[in-house]
Amino acid sequence: MKIGMPIFDRSTYPIQLTEFGTLYIDAVEEIRNITNTLTDYVHDMNNLQKGHLSVGAGNFFTTYYVAPAIAIFKEKYPNITVSMTEGRTLDLEPQLGNGSIDTLVTNAQLDTSIYHKDHLFDEQLILVVPEKYIKDDKYISDAISYDELLQKAYYDRQGISLEILSDIPFIGMRQGNDLRKRTAAMLKNINLVPNRILELDQTSTAFRLACSGTGACIVGDTVIRKLGCPSDIFLFKIAHPQAAREVAVYTRNNSYVTRTIKKFIALLEETV
Repeated sequence: MKIGMPIFDRSTYPIQLTEFGTLYIDAVEEIRNITNTLTDYVHDMNNLQKGHLSVGAGNFFTTYYVAPAIAIFKEKYPNITVSMTEGRTLDLEPQLGNGSIDTLVTNAQLDTSIYHKDHLFDEQLILVVPEKYIKDDKYISDAISYDELLQKAYYDRQGISLEILSDIPFIGMRQGNDLRKRTAAMLKNINLVPNRILELDQTSTAFRLACSGTGACIVGDTVIRKLGCPSDIFLFKIAHPQAAREVAVYTRNNSYVTRTIKKFIALLEETV
């Protein structure tokens, strides 16, 4: 490399560094130290001795899937700092896009031209109706038991139409929720406007209200499987393509996915 200034003063004996030479040697030492520090940091990151992981998810997925996975991850890799952000996918997706969070666990469908998707599991939407609202016996034979739901033994059933909601109070989701969009599509298909008595952000809350007899709701079978179901509640598979969805973990397509993130996603896949 051509410097353009002398490093050594050859007029002296023994040869000494020039003023610039002293600055140059100090700079070389500093660069070497920085390089060594960076090499050590990369080594630690590759061996999961350093690093950071930030995960986003809704309240339900955080409680029943992400939090247990983080507990195991922290036990395996105690030097990795982990942060968790709870919220609606509508609010969390921009944070994934700008890098505020590394991963997003959701049952909404994100644009795969922008985000990379790792499939976790499939989810079936279920119509939950308190027994007191079932006025027509023809629906009783279509109901699925809680045991059938636990074993996913109902997946091959045809399902029912949401016309059953024509005279039942309905607990729905607020605008921006993936379930709200899917429910709207299913209701539009039969030209039905339900008697929507409440709009919520969390499907687990809607399910609890339905179990208390407040009204009917639509939730993923995952919610029912985790929270349990009273004997006076009827469960129905919904006959509509929008009633099937997948739960996945998303990362950004245009960003480097660290070994820390890859390890967490692999652990999440193992524990769901």
